[in-house]
Parts: sequence; structure tokens; C-alpha cells
Amino acid sequence: MNSVSRQDAMGIFGELTFLKEQLSKSKDYTTIVAGWRRPDKSTHDFDYEEVGYEIKAAGLNFKSIKIANENQLDNLNHETLYLICYLVECFPSTSKNSMEELFSEISALIQSPILETEILEKIDIDLDDFKFDITAQYKIVNEVGQEFPKITSQNLNENISNVRYKLSLSYLEKHGEKSKISK
Repeated sequence: MNSVSRQDAMGIFGELTFLKEQLSKSKDYTTIVAGWRRPDKSTHDFDYEEVGYEIKAAGLNFKSIKIANENQLDNLNHETLYLICYLVECFPSTSKNSMEELFSEISALIQSPILETEILEKIDIDLDDFKFDITAQYKIVNEVGQEFPKITSQNLNENISNVRYKLSLSYLEKHGEKSKISK
């Protein structure tokens, strides 16, 4: 039995993949890591001054992604909000731990024991407990603008809250920017 569920492993893998991408683009590692809101129950996964990012990971055969509440796709204090969805293959594994591999790649990139410790604290689960071989195949980027299909507190009756819903992956693929991820 795996200590971490497949869905949780995929979610954290997606967030770590995005973190690595951001760290590869800028040397301001401290700000990038600080913007990752894990494990806090923040509205968005990554919050920076003007831009927010909500990160999702879904299996290649999934039809939709889950939106946890009415605030998850709300711009709130950001000028721009992006929904980033990684389409992944995920298999239970006793020999390969993709989370450890990804963390090692991030560690080699940043070369900062202090930030490495901060990242491990944000993951908040022992890396040994991830018993999955996960490979990101595609990345879909959508800007969450006015026309984007979403439920937010602004378009809900004040007596309704804690709304969970699913968003179609086919919509995200059709209206977003989809790219193949090369290893």
C-alpha cells in the first residue's frame, strides 16, 4: 500500500514540475520558492505580486480536473491568473520514485541547502513515501480571464459557499496553449 495516494502524488508532482520550470527561468530562487503556498491552504498554488498560478495534474485519460472551491479560479488580488495543467502518466512503483528524482534536479539547480529544506517543508511528506513513477507528457496553459468558465464568489449567491466542480480538459486543450514536454 502506498503511503501517498496517486492523486496527491500527481498534484505535488505537478507543483514541483512548475517550481522547477520557474527556477530554471530566474535566479531569484528565494522569491520563487516563497511564492509557492504549499502546504498552506492558500487560494492559489503560486502567488506573486501581479500573477497567480493554479497548478493541476491529470492522467492522460482524464476527462476533467477538479476545482476545490469558488476561490480557486478567482483572480482576487492578481492582475493575471493562469491555470496550468500537466497531463501525466502515473504508475505505482517499488523501484522508481519520481518525486525524489525531481527534487534532486531542483537541488542541483538551486544549490542551496536552506531553500532545499524550505521546499521539503512545503512538500510536508517524506519523499520516501512517494511510490510512483510519474512522467509529465503535456502542459496546458490557460489564462483565467473574464470569459473563462469558472465559479467565483462574485457570481454566487451569498448563501452558497464551498462549491466544488469539475472543468473539462477538452475545453482547456481547445482554448489553452498545449505543449509536449520533452525530458
